[in-house]
Amino acid sequence: MKIGFLGAGNMGKAIIDGLLNTNAFTNENIKVVINSDKSFQYWNNRHISVSKKWEFLRDCEIIILALTPQDILKLKF
Repeated sequence: MKIGFLGAGNMGKAIIDGLLNTNAFTNENIKVVINSDKSFQYWNNRHISVSKKWEFLRDCEIIILALTPQDILKLKF
């Protein structure tokens, strides 16, 4: 099962770390869409699939919105 995260700052990181710590999920099960270059590099270095385009999550069975409300309004659909 693929789980996608739209945003992965403090809240997303906590959820992802929790999922990985259960050993029920691996890096291959998680995809992240992030806007920040610093966060992008962080997830890339952890071998998590990462993109800056929300369409990247289309094949995920579950998508978790881990954005602040003002960031959600910036998304372009």
